[in-house]
Amino acid sequence: MWQIVSKFATAFSTFVILGFISHVYGEGGTGVFTLAFTYLGFFYLAVDLGLNAYFLPKINENDNEDAANSLFNARLMWSLVLIVFANLLALFLPFVDNNFRLLVLIGSITITTNSILSSCNLIFQYNLKYEYSLAGVTLGAIFNLVIITFLS
Repeated sequence: MWQIVSKFATAFSTFVILGFISHVYGEGGTGVFTLAFTYLGFFYLAVDLGLNAYFLPKINENDNEDAANSLFNARLMWSLVLIVFANLLALFLPFVDNNFRLLVLIGSITITTNSILSSCNLIFQYNLKYEYSLAGVTLGAIFNLVIITFLS
């Protein structure tokens, strides 16, 4: 049930946010926005690296939560490296403009928030409390919707 509610909230907020962006910035602005956040999606994958599946059995075997702390710290540092790399790479892409670079600059902060979410998901999975993660994602989607509504 939590997963259905979470997926609905994120899909609905994304739909409404994209509607606001297309209304305010037109087709071109919507395309640049979509391109920038698709570009950042590659860095979300890079910060996650699927390491939860590797670390969860290790934590379960040894009842060692230090491994989770190590992963959290490593992801946090890696996310900062990826933020710098994402912004530097955006300077050299031949098909982008200044609006794209600005969106990447602002949106690259979400690489760190995504690393925190991935690390928290490891703890939620370990404690069998995955509904907390879904509740956080749902609240984040609602928060994004409220912020975009006030900024539009």
